[in-house]
Amino acid sequence: MKDMNGIRKFIETRRSTESLVLCTLVRKSGSSYRGVGAKKVVSLLGDSLGFLSGGCLEASIEKAARERFNELPFIASFSTLAEEDRLLGYQTGCQGVIDILFEDALGGDLNLLLPYGENPKHNYVRVDLSADSVGRREAVTARSSEEDVIFEAWQEPVKLYIIGCGADADIYGSLAESMGWSVCFIDYRGSLMTPGRFGSHPAVTMPAEKMGSVISEGDRTAVVLMTHNFEADLEILRALKNHRVGYLGCLGPAVRYERLKNDLQNMYGETIPARLNGVAYAPAGIFTHGQSPEDIALSVVAQIQGELIEKPKDKAWTLILAAGASSRFGSAKALAEFKGITMLDRALRTARELSGDRVLVVSGAHDFEPYLAGVHHVRNERWRDGMGSSIAAGVGHIQNLDPKAAMIALLPVDQPLVTAVHLRGLIEDATRSRRCALTSSGPVIGPPAAIPKRFFPQALKLEGENGLKSVLRADQMIFVEEPAALTDIDSPADLLQL
Repeated sequence: MKDMNGIRKFIETRRSTESLVLCTLVRKSGSSYRGVGAKKVVSLLGDSLGFLSGGCLEASIEKAARERFNELPFIASFSTLAEEDRLLGYQTGCQGVIDILFEDALGGDLNLLLPYGENPKHNYVRVDLSADSVGRREAVTARSSEEDVIFEAWQEPVKLYIIGCGADADIYGSLAESMGWSVCFIDYRGSLMTPGRFGSHPAVTMPAEKMGSVISEGDRTAVVLMTHNFEADLEILRALKNHRVGYLGCLGPAVRYERLKNDLQNMYGETIPARLNGVAYAPAGIFTHGQSPEDIALSVVAQIQGELIEKPKDKAWTLILAAGASSRFGSAKALAEFKGITMLDRALRTARELSGDRVLVVSGAHDFEPYLAGVHHVRNERWRDGMGSSIAAGVGHIQNLDPKAAMIALLPVDQPLVTAVHLRGLIEDATRSRRCALTSSGPVIGPPAAIPKRFFPQALKLEGENGLKSVLRADQMIFVEEPAALTDIDSPADLLQL
């Protein structure tokens, strides 16, 4: 994130005086230091910013950018382990090949070249890598399955709010800045807000009960509550309880946070909504035995990085729908074999590839318990009502199993061509757009689908055969074209033909 911000500033400050080449890693085989989408900018006057390797290829990449400037745009391959290096023992350690797209950094919309910033109007930038239109970019709302194309996801900056400016607050400024985040310091005690104390970072003095007015909402907003004053924290928590944020860290033990919630209920008759409670961490931080302010701040910042950026998919569950009677099939089609394994086992393999052991199977007409050793499962007693009731039953059970579940991927057991890649794409699209992502093929729309946590309440209302479309507005859905994923099995003839 910091490198994207730095590259943008590099281009903006030099675009009037220098020719600049943007270098993007678009393909890789084997191991490589950076991932697809990593960027570097090269000036023809001699300097550069960013890394696309561990340092071993930077000179070669910069040389290609300058010597082939008149050929832009083009793609060139670079090996991280040349044969002569291997023979001489100069191993780079990566042992892979990377393809770099070279483009004129001044030759188009900077938002398409560098998808980074606030309030995006799109979720992805589609980048064409085919020979006849290499480097062509366009804004899109969802990804699709295409060859010679990559999709660069829009990156939003993290906004960190430190509430409570005691002696342990200062370190957050330098840590957040090193990550490329913005940080704002807030306190109700004006005596702590010494002019210049936090450098260029904003510092706001405001009554505790009004702090919600200065904190922006969003999935990339992180709030750390550290006033060390219980009564003030109670008022601040009350002011923030209806905010949509991605992270709420509370310094102090878990029992203190529970007491805050209890007092909120007892004194004001108010509760913390499940949405906010699900992103609350008390004590804040990934390790809880830090002694110095630096230890604690590093622990908290690492947790924010993990929760908001690095591991959104790690909080996803896969819900396998297998409650139907299979009346047209004549037997439990989940146990019918497709390419040597049952469709139930195939769905379980796909689900585990996506979400590990965070898998729930909803059964109904047929008992699959003997086949689900070690797998979370629940029986939908209302299976006769239809798929909607099974989705509601599954979502409710997952919420009970894991209150911090952030996303649920729906996988019908009778759609054996669904891949983990498609489900992962649905999750990424749902995460970026903050909508439910459904699979489409022309006018046909349905599961597989990805449901973000904010739409769990709607999913719990599903009844009968009604699907997600019945409880969502048009602007709460996006559709990902993938005809194969919608191929379902209704009869033995369907299975044989497939």
